[in-house]
Order: sequence, then structure tokens, then C-alpha cells
Amino acid sequence: MARAMRSRACQGETSSSPPPIAWDHACRQIYERHWGRTRDMWLQYPLVGNAPGAAPDGQIQDIPELYRRLRQCAEDPSGLSRLDVDEDIAGARQGVLAEAVFLLHKSANALAGGQIHIEAGLRSWSISSSYKAAFLAAKGIQRLLGVATLESGRRSFVVDVWAHNEKRWTKQPKTAKERRIRLIRVKPLGHRGVWVMFRRVLRVLRGTEDIWPATCLDAIRNVEAETFAAARNKLHYNNAHWPFEDMHELLPRDGFGDLGCLVSNGTAISPDREDFPLALSFALVGFAAALLADLAQYSGSVRQESELLQAWLGSRCNSLYNATLKSQDRGNS
Repeated sequence: MARAMRSRACQGETSSSPPPIAWDHACRQIYERHWGRTRDMWLQYPLVGNAPGAAPDGQIQDIPELYRRLRQCAEDPSGLSRLDVDEDIAGARQGVLAEAVFLLHKSANALAGGQIHIEAGLRSWSISSSYKAAFLAAKGIQRLLGVATLESGRRSFVVDVWAHNEKRWTKQPKTAKERRIRLIRVKPLGHRGVWVMFRRVLRVLRGTEDIWPATCLDAIRNVEAETFAAARNKLHYNNAHWPFEDMHELLPRDGFGDLGCLVSNGTAISPDREDFPLALSFALVGFAAALLADLAQYSGSVRQESELLQAWLGSRCNSLYNATLKSQDRGNS
């Protein structure tokens, strides 16, 4: 008992704090959302203040009112470890959108790193950089859809800024003022927690048929949360493993990274493939960029961010990515 109390104290809890809820239970509290409606609600919260591509002024968990509400959620005497806030929390929704955009810029930078590693003959390290691109893109996509996973005071939370009690999007209100902000305290986050929540958000997402191939998104939905990072973790933490023969000699590309339509049709989205991290990064960065470009058609504050992102993705250091997208476009024509 004493050991358990010390463990909870190390996580920033008091003896009266309700325990965090399991990830599968948290997922069931994230309901359907339609991209078109989500996009339209973002228009009421334009980006302000920073130049395109610049980092936000701070993280959302540091917004004073949101920080106070997160503490309130963590110390909820009802023991639910969930708090629904009916009124707007100043800066929270703008902060989630700003983080989403900046995470997409970060993911695109890591995407180029993976391709540079491949072209330079360092194929093994492309696993790490490609995974990081996919991971950052997943966090950005979550936020574009209104859901953020974060840590505050050594506690982990899910924040849904477009929450509603209606589970079906067709019954949910269309306007932001009729939505609430839902805070859920969850078990420790880690990479697995991000992927668990990302899969949930993808599973309840509607309205993206004209933005990204459904076959690709279906393949991502079917990947187990534990396997997204498996190749990267094996590279980083298995002391008796090295994936390719490039430890002491640069490895010619020999067609590695030529994915063609295998990303759009979902074939390459398989953890059993040695190029899975690369394929996943192409899929998630591409999907994220497509969502942002769609939002940018309606939002002047997002347009410059999207143009800057597209310019970087179209540059020479992303040649393998662009060849894959061209194959996808040919397959859809």
C-alpha cells in the first residue's frame, strides 16, 4: 500500500485523486466527427500572431485557464477522471489549431530526413526519421480533427475541443458555440497512447473521401497500436539488431522507396514490410497536408501555412515522396 501511494505521488497525484482511466475507455468517449463540419468550426478560430512556419508561443497545456481545468479534471471528486466544459476556454481551440499546423511542419522536415538518409546510403536510420515523421503527423492530424493528447504536471490527458454527447455526427450541432471541450485523464501517454487515440480518431472520422484514398486510411486503421513503432523501437533498443547492411558501408538505394501506388492502395501499410515506416510517413504526412490544404481554401490565416508546407514538400529533398504522390494521382485519374 505504501509503495502504491509513493508511486501515485511521483505521478503528481494526491491520495484523493481519482485514478486515470484506461485508453480503451477514453477512446469510447471520442465520438464521430465529419471533416467538413470540423473544418467549418475552425474558421471561427483563425491563427493569429506568428509568421508562417513559426513555433507557437507555448504549448496548450500552459494556457492558464486550460491548465486550471486540467487540474480540476485530475482532482475530480466524482472519480470520473473526465470534465466537460460547456463554455469556451480562452485560447484552447486556437492553441490546438496552432499546434496542429506546427506539428505538420515538423513532420514534413522529418519526412525529408528519412529520404535523405535513404539517398545517402543510410537506410537503417531512415527507419527512425521516417517513423518520427509519421508520429508527428499523427499528432498533427489528431489536433486538426479537434483531439489533442498531452501531458501536464506529470499527468496525461486527452482534450477534445469539439466534443458533444451525440455519438453520430449527423445528430451533432453544426456550430462551435454548441460544442463543449472534453478533458479526459488517462493512463501514461507514451507513443502507444498517441497511436491508440489516433486510431480511434481515424475510426470515427467521416467526410474525407475526396481528400485522401479510403483504401490507404482503412489500412492505417487496421494497424495495431503496438506495431506502429515496432521497427523504430527495435532499431533503438535491441542491442543485438541492425536492420540493413549499412553499418560500415553505404547501401545503394536500388529501388528502395519506390512505392508507386502501394501507399494509396494500402499494400505498403503493413508492419511486416521493411519499408513500412517510410510508407507510413508518406501516407500520414500526405493526408495531413491534404487536410490543411482543404482548410486553407476557406481560411486566409491558414493559407500561408499550407503554401509554405506544400513548397517544402515539393522540394528536391522530398523526391521519393513526390514520386509516390504522382503515382497516386495517376491511379485516381
